[in-house]
Parts: sequence; C-alpha cells; structure tokens
Amino acid sequence: TTMSAESITKFLRSKGSLAEILARANSLLDGQTSVFLPNKSGFVLELLCDRANDSLAFKSWKLHPDYWRLFSKSWTAAASSPTRSKMFKRAKLVDAVVAVINASQDLQLWTAMFDFIALVKHEHYIDIEEAAATSLLKHYLQAVNGAQFPGEFVSRWSVLINELYQLPNLSINHTVTKKSYSRFIQECVPGLLRFITASSHDLASKDLFTATLIQGLFLPEMIGHLKANVDQLLKDASLLLEEKQISELFEMCVDNLSSKDLGICEDLFISITSTEKFRGLSPALLERLTRVNKSLSSEFFQKIYTSEFDDKLAASTAIDWTLIIYLLDLDIELTIKYAHQVISHASSACDQQLQLRIGKSILHSYLKGRELSQFYSTVWTSAIEVSSQWKDPAFISLVAATVDDFSASQLAKLVAELFQSYSSKPELLVPLMTSISKGLITCAKSKAEAVKDLFVENKAFISTNKEEFWELRYYLSCLYDSSLISDNLEGKSIYYYYCTFRLVELGAKNSKLDSIMANFVKLIKKEPSYIPFVLNRWIIIIEQFFTPELLSQFAELIFANLSLDSLREYLQQAEILYEQKKLASTVIKHLNTLVEKDSSLIELIQLIPIQCYDRSLKKSTMELLYKIAISTKDSECNIISRKAILHLLKSPSFKSKLEMDFKSGLKLLESSVSESKPSSFEIIKLIWVYHLQQINVQEHETYINDSLSKLDKDLSKFSPKKNKESLVLQAAFVIISSLDMDTISNESLKTTLKNLISKFYSSVKEAIVHRVSEPKIDKESIQWLLSTLLIPKSEIENSAILSLVKQVGTKVEKMDDAPEIKHSLFRLICKVSTPKDSLYILSLFFTLYTPKTEITEDLEKYLGTLNEQELEYAFDFVSHSFYLEPGHQEFIPILCCFIRSTKKEYIFTHKMLSQVLSKFLSNFDSMSYESHALILTTLKTSLSDMTWLFNQYGIESLVTLMAKYGALLSVNSFTEPQTVELYIQTTQVMSHVLLFHRYKLSSRHHIIINSFVALLMPLSAKTDNYLNTNTEAASAYSRLLSNLCEPSVTTMSREQLRHSLNSSTALAKRALRKHVPLLLINYIYLALKYNFKSVVNEEIIGGIYNIFDVVSTNELQLVNSSLDIPGKAFFRTLHGNYKDFGKWKDQ
Repeated sequence: TTMSAESITKFLRSKGSLAEILARANSLLDGQTSVFLPNKSGFVLELLCDRANDSLAFKSWKLHPDYWRLFSKSWTAAASSPTRSKMFKRAKLVDAVVAVINASQDLQLWTAMFDFIALVKHEHYIDIEEAAATSLLKHYLQAVNGAQFPGEFVSRWSVLINELYQLPNLSINHTVTKKSYSRFIQECVPGLLRFITASSHDLASKDLFTATLIQGLFLPEMIGHLKANVDQLLKDASLLLEEKQISELFEMCVDNLSSKDLGICEDLFISITSTEKFRGLSPALLERLTRVNKSLSSEFFQKIYTSEFDDKLAASTAIDWTLIIYLLDLDIELTIKYAHQVISHASSACDQQLQLRIGKSILHSYLKGRELSQFYSTVWTSAIEVSSQWKDPAFISLVAATVDDFSASQLAKLVAELFQSYSSKPELLVPLMTSISKGLITCAKSKAEAVKDLFVENKAFISTNKEEFWELRYYLSCLYDSSLISDNLEGKSIYYYYCTFRLVELGAKNSKLDSIMANFVKLIKKEPSYIPFVLNRWIIIIEQFFTPELLSQFAELIFANLSLDSLREYLQQAEILYEQKKLASTVIKHLNTLVEKDSSLIELIQLIPIQCYDRSLKKSTMELLYKIAISTKDSECNIISRKAILHLLKSPSFKSKLEMDFKSGLKLLESSVSESKPSSFEIIKLIWVYHLQQINVQEHETYINDSLSKLDKDLSKFSPKKNKESLVLQAAFVIISSLDMDTISNESLKTTLKNLISKFYSSVKEAIVHRVSEPKIDKESIQWLLSTLLIPKSEIENSAILSLVKQVGTKVEKMDDAPEIKHSLFRLICKVSTPKDSLYILSLFFTLYTPKTEITEDLEKYLGTLNEQELEYAFDFVSHSFYLEPGHQEFIPILCCFIRSTKKEYIFTHKMLSQVLSKFLSNFDSMSYESHALILTTLKTSLSDMTWLFNQYGIESLVTLMAKYGALLSVNSFTEPQTVELYIQTTQVMSHVLLFHRYKLSSRHHIIINSFVALLMPLSAKTDNYLNTNTEAASAYSRLLSNLCEPSVTTMSREQLRHSLNSSTALAKRALRKHVPLLLINYIYLALKYNFKSVVNEEIIGGIYNIFDVVSTNELQLVNSSLDIPGKAFFRTLHGNYKDFGKWKDQ
C-alpha cells in the first residue's frame, strides 16, 4: 500500500479503530507499507509513549495485548536511535502498568505487558519513585492474590515486580522516612502476607516476597515505629487478613526481633490478641514466643492474664482456658498469685478433663516453685471445698506422682500438719492422705518409714467406717503390715476388696472370704473397667481362692470386656497367669468355647504357651482346630487354624484324631488353600516324624504302617489323568523329604520305605510326562513336580532327569510366563551335570538370570564341584566374554559366584580376584543397583570368611573401588532406600578391610584416607542428594571413623606383634597419625564451603572427635597451618568442643 508520510502519521494519531491502527503501525515497522518516513521506529515509539500517558480518549490502548507487543517491537527497532531514552522518559510506565493491573486480568495482556517491561529493564534504567514502586507492588499483589493465573507466569512476573520495587532503594540518596515506612506496612504488607501464605504460589516466589517483607519491616532505624504501624494495620486491614497471615507476621517478628528486643514482640502479641478477630490466636502465638531462649517479663504475663481473665469476667464472656493453662505453665509467680481465683471459676466453668489440665498446671507450678506443702495445705483443700471434682481419682494420681519430691523430713512435717489441721474434716483430709500414701508406694522405703508413726497415731481416723477411706487403707496395707487396718470393717467399694486381698497376702485369716470373692465378681461385672488392674495384680489370689464356678465367671468377664487388641497384648505377656494352672485352664476352655462361634479368636490360642495345656485340653483344642480347618470357607481362617495346630504340635498329645489317623492328615491337606499348604505339609511331617521316633511303641508303629500302607495303595493306583491334584504325591513327598535312612535300624521298614520312594518317583516321572503333553500345561503342577527331584533323596538316575528336563524344556522354552519352571530346570541341570558341562551351565545361567531369580546358589554349588583347572578354565571363559560384552549385568552374579567358590589351595585365586575387581571398576558406572548390592555383599562376607583371598594388591584395588561409591552416591542415581543401603554397605566393606586386613595397609594409608574423603563428600550439602539429610548413613560413617581410629588387636600382623614392645593398637595409631590430618582438613573444607546438615553433623561429629584421639600436637599444628583464616577459626572451635564434650574424662 502506498501512502504519504503525512497521511500515515495522521492515521496513526487518529481516534479510529485501534486494531487497524496497531496493524498499520506493525506494517510500517515491518516495511510492508510503501512510505518514506526516515524515523518511523522513533515515531511509533513516541506515539506509544504518549498513549501510555493518556487516561482519557486513548486509555483503551493500554488494555490491548498488541499495543504492548508493538511497544516491544518499536523499542527494539529504535535501538540505534539516540533519542530513544529521551522519548521513553516521557512515558509514565509504572502508572500505565498499575492501570492495566487494575483494569484487566487477561493473561495475554499481562504477558505482553510484562514481556515489554522485562525487555526495557534489561536495556534501560527505569526511573521509578518510591511511592510509585509501593503502589505498583500493592496493586500487583492485590491482583494476583485474587486471580487464577498459571503458576509459571506468576513466578516470572513476581521477580520482575520485585526488581522494579527495589529500584528506588538502589539510589545513593535514598532514605526511608516515617511516611514511606508507614505506607509500605499499610499498603504492601497485607498483600505480601496473603501471597506468602497462599498454597497456590510456588516456593521461589514466596521466598522472594518473604525477603522483601522482612527487608521492609525490620529496618533498624524504623523499629521504633513498628508497633504503631502494626496497630494501625490491625485496625484498617483486619478484614483483608486471616489468622494464618497474622500468625506468619508474628513469626517473622519473633524471628527477627526477639534476639534484640523481646519487649517489642511482647507488645505486638498484646496488640494482635487485643483485636477481636485474632483473639483465638493467643495460645499459638504465646507458644511461639516462649520458644525463644529468653525469659518473658512477668508484666507481660500479667497483661495477658488480666485481659483474658479479669476483662472477660467483667464482660461475662467465655474465658479461653487453653490460654490460661499456658500462662500457668509459664509463670510460677502468676500461678501462685492467682491459683485460688482460677480454681474457683474453673470448678464451675470447665468440664472434668479441662479441670484436670488446669489442676496439673497449678500443681506443677507449686512443685517448680518449691511450694508443694502449700499446695496441699491451702490450695487443694480450698479447691475441694469449692467442688468435689477435685477429689477425682485421676487428680489424686497426679498429686501422688509429686510425693517423691519431698524429703523424708518435709513429708513427715506435712503429714503431721495435715492431720492436726483437718482431722475433723475427713472430706478434705482423706483425698490428701490418699494421694500421699499412693505416692509413697513408688518412693524409697525410708520416706514411708518416716511417716509410719504418724499414721499409727491416727489409726482411729483411718478406721472410720466410710467407703471413701478404703483407698487410703489399701495403700497403707501395701506400705505397712496389717496392724493399721481394723478387722471389723466392711465395705462395698473396689478398694475394700483390694484391701482384703492385700491382707490375705499378708497372712490374715478371713472366714467370709468365699462370700467376699463372690461379691467381688458381682462388682466387676457391674464395673468391668477394673478388670485390667485385677489381671495385673490379683491373679494369684484369684487362683487360690476362687471356686471353679467363680473362675469360669471371671474368664467369661475377661473375654466379654477386653477388646481383641487388649486380649492379644495381655496374653503376650501374661507370665503370671500361665503359672496359675486352674485359671489358665479355665481361660483356655472358655477361649475354645468362643472360638467355635468366632474363628477370628484362633490367633489367641497361639499366644498361650503349650505348657498350659494338659493332654486332655490339648486333645479337645486340637479336635476343635481340626474341625474348623477342614470345614472353613474363609481363606484367612484356613491359614490361621493350621498355624494354631502347629503351635499345639510343639508338644504332641497323641490323643487327637489328626495325630493318630493318617487319613485325617490327608483330609487336612486336601482342604488347604494355596497359602496354607506349607503349614499342612509341616503338620503331616511333624506328626509322622514324632511317630517314627517312637516306632518301638505299638500305637506309633501302627500309625507308621497304616500311613505307608495307605500311600503304597494310592501310589499303586496313581494315574496322572485321574489324580489331577496329585494329593497322594504331595503327602508321599512330605514323608520322603523328612526321612534320614541312616537313622532307621528296622530293615523291614527300610525296605518298605525304599519301595515307597521308588513308586513315588515313578509316579512323578509319569506325571511330568503327562502334564507336558497336555495342550495347556499346568505350570504350578509341573513346577511342584520338578521341585521333588531336587531333594538329595531323589533316586532317579541322572539320565532320566536329563530326559525329563529336555521334555519340559522343549515345552516351556518359548514361554515368557514360566520363569519358575525354567529355574527349576536349571537347578536340576546343575545337580546332574559334570565339570565338562561348565560352559553350558554358565551360558544357561546368563540366559535365565534376573535380579529376582534364586538360582545363584545353585551355580555356586556347581562351581564348587570343579577342581582348580576346571574352575580357572570356566573363569577365563567368563572373563573374556565380559570383555567382549561389557554392558551385560548378568556377568556380575557369575563373577561373585566365582569369588565364593574358589578355595584357599588354588594358586590362581589372587589373579582371579584382581581380574574380578578390575571388571567391577571398568564397568562401575553402568551397573544397576542390584549389581552394586551383590558386589558389596559378596566382598563384605569374603573379607571376613576368606581372608586368604586378599593379597595387598587385592586390598588396594578393593579400597579404590569403594572410593568410587562416594561419587556414585553423591547424585540420586537410585531411590533413597537403595542409596542409603548401598552407602551403609560400602562403609561396612571398609570396616571389614580395617578389621581383618589393616596390617596389609601399613604403608598404604593414603589410599584409605582417599576413600574416607570420597565417602564423606556425599554427606555434605555439596550436592542435593538423599544422603546429606540421612542420619543412618551419617551414623554408619561415624562408626567407620571409629574403626579407623580405634584399631583392634586382631587387625595387626604377627610380625608387628612379635617385634614390638608397644601395643599393637599403638603401632596402628602411629602409622595412621601421619595421614589422618588430611581427612580432618577435608572435613573442615566441606563444612565451611558446603556445610553439613545439623542432623548429619550430629552423627558424624563423634567420629571426627576420634581423629583427635589419634593425632599429636605436631599433627594439630600441621592442620592449623594448612587452613585459611575461616578454617583456622572453625578448627579452633572444633578442637575446643572436642576437649569439652568429645574427650573421655575420668569421673
């Protein structure tokens, strides 16, 4: 389009369509409009600056995203113009941004606008006054706190807004005035608090504005004006702020001011909690304030108390008792001053639970103030006069717990005063004496003896025939003999019975004991809450004096009133119950009755020791469990019933049907679910072995003969087509696998058993062949059949096994869902193969191995059958294969098997170990977690069990390998549990090196120290990893340092021991002393440059202190001279802490 310069500039300045004007301006800048306008970019930029300042006819321009995009384009296009900055200074950019923020929340508009601001700020200084910056921050926060912008945009914008807000502060002439400080608090603080407490904003943005808030609030020169401004904020902005924002504000004030001026924090607390909306924050804010390691003023506590208690009483509004309790806990003087007032009002205004908490706080204040006698003599007595709730047993127990804080003389004086003052007021004296006597039970005997004469002198009072005296009498009977208790007293409370039982324990005779016991059972029927205490305290009395009928009733009460969890917990530790034959039997009988109706209680049978069952009880319980086991439809019950049977079979009765009839065992096996079959197998095996051990007794011989006859008969009729579940095979296998033919002297029995074994394996072969031939094979059945061939007693010829392996292998070779069968085939091949098959075995293992397979042990057993030449040949094959295909993890378990399979007398062992460690090192970074874990486990056990395997070169290579784990575990290559596990295993390998092979490293400590430094690195905060916050890993490293610095005698060579007058440990420390300073220097370097998290450093520091035990003054000077100034200061502090806290001192 061709236009004149005059016409196009006139059009762009017109009031026409904004979209057309912006489009024409873009076309002009892009050179798509044919016109001669030499400074077109400057013209457009000047036009846009004018429109930015306009708030009347052209104010809509600022609300169009394309306006800001054009602004960015023209700004860039005018980059070379010398007048660009001059033109832009005319634009009131901040006012324009605030206008947009207030007028619209369109994402495209905001994005275009902030992109332009970011562009300008990058290339040009934006002049902004403090008031404008404050206004910008205020309106931005108001907008984003009320909008739903995507988080990534808010994060980017917040950085830009914060930078603009900070620009006035960069001026050399900038000073904060009272007015500007007040403006920041009133206008910006509400928005900042809402932003940083919102869950929708990202952490980085919150941290950014938190720093801005702290910087603006706590200016040293303005602290004196903080409270007045916060008061105004609470008055003007309370509608905008919620409790969480005010809590955050107070938290910041405490963090930043408490160390300098705690009084301001106290004043702010009063201001906040005086605001009606935020009164509920009082307990939480007070709790935060008390966490400061400084004493708060008594005047402060007094103000809070007056505001909360006196003012609310006057206004007849509800008192916040939680806050009052907190005040009582904090200020002893306040508590003692107002205890009577608090108790007086709490007695009528609080429920029993809250009243108990108030009483506890008052009690502990008197205890801490050493005024406990006063609490007894005035406070508690006046409280009881106000309300009988203060005689509650729970409160009596609380007070009783403080009795031990009296000395014997103080206690005697108190008891004498109380008897003298309140003997005429038993309603006051009884709870006081009850608490004292109850507390004395757990005190030293000398304290009880100190007050005994006082109780004797007041026996008349103690013998008052009222129910509330029985608890006091019971505790006195526990403290002293029966002389304080009159014979002619009777009662109905639980403590009357406890006292009677105690007197019986002391040898007293009671002709009414039968009726007392009967009445006692009636009482606990009404009040079953007493049962737990009765079970713990009076079991022996119950055993001796309860009739069978009462025992039965008591057992019924136990099961009726205790939950299953409580029953389980009690029966796990009821040793005294199990010593009481009558009661234990009654409990078992009642449990059996309940189990018939509720099988979930079967688990309790297993908790009762087998010694508690006589033969009759054992038989009835076994019959019950057998009946449930074969009839239940519930899978869980099927499992638990068999476990209970196994429990009873720890001591068989040979009375039950299951124990004396083999067919019953078969029925048990037949009714098993898959999870309970192992238990059924174990039951059949145990019973059969028990009978076999006593075969010389007729009834046991009969059982053996009948069982063998049954199995022989069933195996003779066995057909894999009919016997799909192979019940007979399973039963026969259980018996065969339990046999030890060498211990059987009966030749006839031996012949019968050999016959059975022959028939069994013939049936197994037949079953395997049939299962394999089926169109859809039963994998579970084949797997089980193959497992029967793995036991040592298997008498099938090797050729027959190989034939079966071939048939099954052909069938499952291409099946991906039959790994267990393939693994069983591998085990069978290992069992029957000869040394010449070693390469085939290794190749097969390579193909089948996964980290979850369990065939490594079978390979290890096979390799253990090879002689030195055969083993070396196999190893060379694997080593060369690994060299050609280094990425395969399957080689790792094979190499570990070679390590475990070699023998001391083999010449090539050291060469083999060196090659294995070399393979581990060269493939270190590509190995999986499972491979690393297997390597570390193998090396750890070999270091202790095969010490001959490691020569000096092998140890050096191994230590070098361990150093690599420091770098590997510095990054999160694995999950957190895996990383921690590998680190701990690495430290354990290093500990084994030090414990079993230190003498090989007498001149190689530099290698050890290098590994220690490498393992220390991931514990520091140098990189963000799982270990630098993990206390388990840090503790493992600390133990490793201890092993380094405190060598055991076993780590020294015989040569060192023979040719030295010094101890072996001294020799080891002397060798170590020259090298360990380097480790200390590295610790200081890491602590200063990267830091250690406090939880980690607390664990490490004990090990670091061990280094100081080794080094002498010379080494300490060496360390000091190697450090810079911060390092020297840190080192002095570290060494000082060692002398104060880490060094052993004789007491």
